[in-house]
Amino acid sequence: MSPDKPDPPYKALMDAQHWESIYKQLYVFLDIHYPDLDKQARKELVAEAVFKVYTQARPWDPQSGHSIITHLKWTMRSILSNTRAKKSAKDISWEYLKETGEGETELAPLSGPSIEELAETEDNIKELLNRVSGDSDCEMVLLAILDGHEKVADISKATEISVERVIDAMKRLPRLLSGR
Repeated sequence: MSPDKPDPPYKALMDAQHWESIYKQLYVFLDIHYPDLDKQARKELVAEAVFKVYTQARPWDPQSGHSIITHLKWTMRSILSNTRAKKSAKDISWEYLKETGEGETELAPLSGPSIEELAETEDNIKELLNRVSGDSDCEMVLLAILDGHEKVADISKATEISVERVIDAMKRLPRLLSGR
């Protein structure tokens, strides 16, 4: 297959989507979560995300349990993470969790490098995402952490993944990111 042309069953799946509604939802998402992006940047971001999903550079698997909207949102976040300068992920730790006094679970600081430091030493966030590829929960949790979410409940809400799956993914992240 050419990188610009998806295989026929996938193309049929993509062609069956309600794209007008999807585009509107993606623009609303960007308006709310990325108000600093100008209109042209939003258009380009949506176009790039849809192109990546349509051409199977970032294929959507309807069996994954995630809607195409959710998949496109995470594709856009990934694109932004890869193109923006450093993300502010100071002292975010994904290796172990601690209970807060309010009955919530949050990330606890580590003595090791933060995700920001790992991103610097690995050239960019794309390398980190490559290391967790194949584990969609870990990829989505990593993107949520890079987006500034620290509490498990916040990560769960942002990713639409259950708290239990977020915790499990956070336990796997250090091993995947370190290449062990």
